Parts: sequence; C-alpha cells; structure tokens
Amino acid sequence: MRVLIPDDLAAEYQSQRPNAALDDIITKTLTRFRSIVLADRVLFILPEDRQAVERALGDVGSVTTAAELITSIERIRRIALGGIEIPFTDAQRRAIQQRAEKERTTPEAVLQYIAKESVGLMLEGV
Repeated sequence: MRVLIPDDLAAEYQSQRPNAALDDIITKTLTRFRSIVLADRVLFILPEDRQAVERALGDVGSVTTAAELITSIERIRRIALGGIEIPFTDAQRRAIQQRAEKERTTPEAVLQYIAKESVGLMLEGV
C-alpha cells in the first residue's frame, strides 16, 4: 500500500533523520504510535515541557513514563508530616511550590522546614 503525504511534511520528517529512508522513518513512527486510538485525546509532552514538569515536581529525576509522572504527582498531593496527612488547599500547595522554586529546593524540603519551625513554636516553653 502506498500513502501520499505533502512534500513539506515529508521534508520535515526527512530533515530529522537525513540518512534514513523516508519510508523507514514513516513506518517506524506509525509503528511507535500504533496503540494510540485516533479518536482518543492524547497529551504529548515536548522535552522542554517535560523538564519543566520535572523541576516543578522537585527531585524526581527523569520522568520517562506516564506511571512515573502520576506517582510523582500523587506523592506531592499526599503531604504527610509524621504520618499525619495534611489537607493543604490548592492555594497552599501553590505557595509551597513557589517558595521551593524561590529557594531552589523541593516542596518536601520546604515542608520539613515549616514542620520543624512549627514544632519548635508549639513546644516553646515546655
């Protein structure tokens, strides 16, 4: 079977792998995305956006799968101090994230500092 694609699209794909045959490039690309149902909504994350997500999540390393991304997000959503889960609002979570970015640290480090200071204030004079 032969499929025709516009010349500009063919040139764009060919420019990404100039030493490969265009038929091979297209076949490998279509094979790579074979399991995606065309009618489904899909979210692709470009490399620079993935890096921004990794920075926002803190010290998670390189996120390479959706499962890793979900695990990292769930870890941040379930903030617990000493085994007690703290139900932060979205605004509080954003403030913690912004403080972590400002201080060039992770949200967890910010929370550990806040917890340490809070315990110190609660036990002051005891």
